[in-house]
Amino acid sequence: MEPPRPTLRLAASDFHILLERLGPSLTLWRAAEIAARRLQTYERPILDLGCGDGIVTSFVLPRVDIGVDPSAHAITCATALSMYDRLKQQRLEDATIPAASVGTILSNSVLEHLPNVGLTLTAAHRLLRPGGRLIFTAPTEAFSNWLALPLPAYRQWRNHHYEHRNLWPLDRWVFELTRAGFRITSVQPYLRRKLVTAWDALGPVIN
Repeated sequence: MEPPRPTLRLAASDFHILLERLGPSLTLWRAAEIAARRLQTYERPILDLGCGDGIVTSFVLPRVDIGVDPSAHAITCATALSMYDRLKQQRLEDATIPAASVGTILSNSVLEHLPNVGLTLTAAHRLLRPGGRLIFTAPTEAFSNWLALPLPAYRQWRNHHYEHRNLWPLDRWVFELTRAGFRITSVQPYLRRKLVTAWDALGPVIN
């Protein structure tokens, strides 16, 4: 049985904007993430870990103090939004940011891709001030089992394409976060099995 989920809603106008920018498949996923993140509170200074182009975060927050991403292209796109006070083309563990200076670190579908997520979690803990919060979204091991085709070869191909390295069950995330110094305060599932399957079925053909 799936655990209970919060009631998530997104205005039709927001959904239509996402649909125009991202297409039906990615919009389905991002809309759920945006709705889930809007339920949270964010104490400044706010750091967007793996900010990418900033589009998803722009639907959650009007301003962000710091965006960090190792991709030059992502930083260029995020700069065009003019919502970040500072942008750093770095990995979080290399970022020149004072320890205990950040109120909230947010991250949207980033941690599952990192080759050494432990280093990133440790860096995040170091940068947060006492009482600061790390708020992130990430698929778990359920992702592979909820795809449109229940075939091992298909799951492997799909995860290879998306560069998924850390599709962990909840207890593994708890272990890794605790080891980095965090205390887990809440966990909120935000995508039902049928929606993950629909997202996969709506996705474009990948060569």
